Amino acid sequence: MKVPQALSGHRRTRSRNLVQTDHRGLRLTAEHHRGPLTALALSIRAGARFDGPHPGLAHAVEHMMFQGTKNLDQRALTELAAQLGGQHNAVTRYETITLTFECFNQDAERALWLLAEQYYNTVVDEQRWKVERRVVLDELRGYRSDPVHTLEESAFCRFFRGALAHPIAGTSRSLANLNAKAIRAFLKRHFVHGATSLAIAGGADPERILQTAERLFWGEPTPAPPPPPVAPGQSGILRRRQHGTVGYVTFLIEAPASFPDFFAAATALEVLGDAPDTRLFQEIRGRRGLGYAVDTGSAWGPDWALFTIGASCPRGDVGRLRDTIETICNQASESGFTQEEFDRARKKLRFAYALLEDSLLDRAVTLAEDRLLGFPLPEEVEVLIANLSRDEVSQAWRQVWQGRRLTALLM
Repeated sequence: MKVPQALSGHRRTRSRNLVQTDHRGLRLTAEHHRGPLTALALSIRAGARFDGPHPGLAHAVEHMMFQGTKNLDQRALTELAAQLGGQHNAVTRYETITLTFECFNQDAERALWLLAEQYYNTVVDEQRWKVERRVVLDELRGYRSDPVHTLEESAFCRFFRGALAHPIAGTSRSLANLNAKAIRAFLKRHFVHGATSLAIAGGADPERILQTAERLFWGEPTPAPPPPPVAPGQSGILRRRQHGTVGYVTFLIEAPASFPDFFAAATALEVLGDAPDTRLFQEIRGRRGLGYAVDTGSAWGPDWALFTIGASCPRGDVGRLRDTIETICNQASESGFTQEEFDRARKKLRFAYALLEDSLLDRAVTLAEDRLLGFPLPEEVEVLIANLSRDEVSQAWRQVWQGRRLTALLM
């Protein structure tokens, strides 16, 4: 399929007030939306993929960015965020750490100052890290108490080798061995302009807020460190025994990271997917009554991509559920999809991307992360999906399903 002009030339957007520029190596994006609020997203390509010998390091960095800076101690930082009346948060993924703030337009410049303060001036001392490590360990215990989360995490870490083969939050052992010096070194190495993207979406004046960003983000144009390599890991079957009554099946399926192949396969997954009209939902819940939860999802990085299919059932029906999912996916691989299924799936995907327009925070995060990683903007994705044919989608699923996958069973 020919790539639409939107991906090979200038950036297309519904808004005519989108401004993209570079400042000392840092990517800056501002998009004006009428309304009283502005959302900020500061994304650094320094996620768990970059942990190196310390699994959980990037996630620990995210936590410590809220524990005080050179000019604000932990309490002063949280009180300033509260005074601005906004939502101040962060998230660590495999590729990125993203800090966010949503506030009234008149507070956007002060919120931007706070993000810059965290970016440049986070202070990490050993005593403060010892306190926060207990918090992170408790977060980890919460994850481990969920057997489905544990199954999916174990499967993911086996599906890849190299930089993705560990949990984002690390392990109890890796956190016990992590010290403040390693956290400070990570900040110094990875929080550089070449690895950073800032996006602002909302009612704040784009020209003024960009001028403020250029003044506050004064660092050197240091290039980003190269990303550690990712390699294929295990395939086959992973079994986990447990004493509960609920079973679970999840399939991890290697997907193409390139465009438009990723979106062709994602459209196929939407046909199979977890909505009431889809093949998997209808077979698992509608016809067989095997279980309640049916979920599909995807994850993407510039050089890797993954689809997931998961469903719950009574513990004794895990084998039947696995066979049912495999049968439906095999049928789609052999026979493809109907035009009606294809049209419904394509419209649902377009609708999902259009919903981003209704959330300033989601829009800011998308603008920051997509530009940093080279992922198309939502409106560009809509163009790609609109140009897909049913045959392309059927062929994309055939190639994906016949490729590498791992089946994880909670029995």
